[in-house]
Amino acid sequence: YTVDKHLKGLFVSAYQSYLFNRVLVARMPDIDKLLLGDMAYLHVNGACFRVEQPEVEQPRCDRFEISATGPLLGGRTTKLTGPAGEIENPILDGESLNEQDFRQMKHLGARGGRRPLRFQPRNASMSCGQDNFGPYLEFRFELDAGCYATTLLAEITKDRSATAAEPEE
Repeated sequence: YTVDKHLKGLFVSAYQSYLFNRVLVARMPDIDKLLLGDMAYLHVNGACFRVEQPEVEQPRCDRFEISATGPLLGGRTTKLTGPAGEIENPILDGESLNEQDFRQMKHLGARGGRRPLRFQPRNASMSCGQDNFGPYLEFRFELDAGCYATTLLAEITKDRSATAAEPEE
């Protein structure tokens, strides 16, 4: 039994997303902070550069000009160093994979690279209404390629009451 090339590519892409999401969860508490050794993403043009002085670059991050990135594992994935690498590398190393494994699957679309850990929707709006099915909320927004509406909606609709109800220590 053989698996279609497009289905294999889908499996590889899903695995890359799985690894990216694991890194994202690990970085989530401080998602808006750059760390030494990060690869920063320039939102204006998609270029990446290594963060060597996080205290110098942080104001640009605060203005959402740049963001820390997560891996799309493949031959073109830049490995992080320093404190950023101490978070990301154990996650990737724990999978017993390396870039060479993905180089061999380049024909399936596993080129690799990095994408920002956060994004900003553009032209966002919300409206309420009612139709034949009842009341509804409508969210409208634009996202860059590689950003997912499901991620944005999950953040908008998540239950924060459990966190808010926790007693302070």
